[in-house]
Amino acid sequence: MSTICTTPRLRLREFTLDDTELIYQYSREETLRREIPDEVYETREEARETLEFLMAQYAGKTYPLVYGVERRSDGLLLGHVSLSEIDEGIEIGYAIGQAHQGQGYATEAVRAMTDWAKKALAASTVYGVVRQVNPGSCRVLEKAGYALQSSGLRPGFGGEYLTNVYTA
Repeated sequence: MSTICTTPRLRLREFTLDDTELIYQYSREETLRREIPDEVYETREEARETLEFLMAQYAGKTYPLVYGVERRSDGLLLGHVSLSEIDEGIEIGYAIGQAHQGQGYATEAVRAMTDWAKKALAASTVYGVVRQVNPGSCRVLEKAGYALQSSGLRPGFGGEYLTNVYTA
């Protein structure tokens, strides 16, 4: 398991199959079901297959690049942070388990991943795309140093949503 970067409280690392159960459990939480429905797994096998796919992306740095967010103090997997291709360039994504939200972990992970993307992948700009009905996620991006670039309707998850687009 390789670490891509660390912060005072977190380690961003490659997933392993040992993460299957927690990834499956986090995918069942209400916030993830509502905000990222394509990351909800109906079975543990589906979660394991997804992790296998994501792990295969690391060697070639092929998108999507999704890394575990692990708390350094006890090694607990808190969620994930990711980079994916969108029309504008590279988008950051993130999710932290409900029991660990509101403690600054997402902001810390987004900041670290953004810095890593700019250095390791030479990304000139990283985008954050958030539905306006998710003010907590908007705050994460703002606290991580992202600036609001535009707002408006944007397609996604089978519909069109009022969305904020941020850049760093």
